[in-house]
Amino acid sequence: MPLGVISLYGKSGVGCAWFLRYSHILALFLLNIGLPSSTDPPDKKQMFQFIACTLLLFGLALTEPMAHAGPKSDWPYVAKRLKAGGFKPQFIKALRENYADENFLQVLELNTLLFLKKSDYHGPQVDTAAAEDVRKFMRAHSSPLRKVQKKFGVPGPVVASLLWLESRHGKADGNFHVPSAFLTLLQADRPAVVKHLHTAALRYTPVITGKVKKDIGARTKKRVKWAMEELKAIEKMYRHDRRVVSELRGSFAGAFGMPQFIPSS
Repeated sequence: MPLGVISLYGKSGVGCAWFLRYSHILALFLLNIGLPSSTDPPDKKQMFQFIACTLLLFGLALTEPMAHAGPKSDWPYVAKRLKAGGFKPQFIKALRENYADENFLQVLELNTLLFLKKSDYHGPQVDTAAAEDVRKFMRAHSSPLRKVQKKFGVPGPVVASLLWLESRHGKADGNFHVPSAFLTLLQADRPAVVKHLHTAALRYTPVITGKVKKDIGARTKKRVKWAMEELKAIEKMYRHDRRVVSELRGSFAGAFGMPQFIPSS
């Protein structure tokens, strides 16, 4: 928010918050006053409409950035954890050069808050069209599916169905930068992040209780530990192929490829 606006309404920002909350109502009121009548001169109508539109645009301009406010990525914090975790300096440098944090809050929320919805994610997606996709996949890959079943005892239809659920047979394997997803999750238990998650949780559950906050806190710590383990697996992959740090893409949870394996798989 511009400092000039805050100073106009006091350091506490109370007046500014009031203005932002009611500017749209005030704008509609002025527009209503500005409706033509038999006694009003044309210039009065134009004046009220101009003021109303200015208030509306001003309110939208200020509330839009506020709606997306939240903690930012903190690379020094990440680097400190990576060094403490025993990662090689060259690998840390490569991670820093390729870290993409444009989905910072989205990755954090989906990995730590999605459990609050407690919904059946895959069930509603399985329909007649899905079954036909699986049958087509089985016909196209009948030979390798038979070999898998013979060697591991897993029926071909099960493999084909799981691959459809995970990535639509590779058509929807995700576009998140996998190393960045784990670098973001290393920050899940930062106080500023946890505070944001407590507020953002209202988009996933109607009531934020003490238990919900406790569960979120526990989940952030688990995600940090998990991210560290997956980054160690990525470091091993990096030794064999440097491109993994720059090109590996997958889901918000770091799963990639048709089967949506994670780096440690």
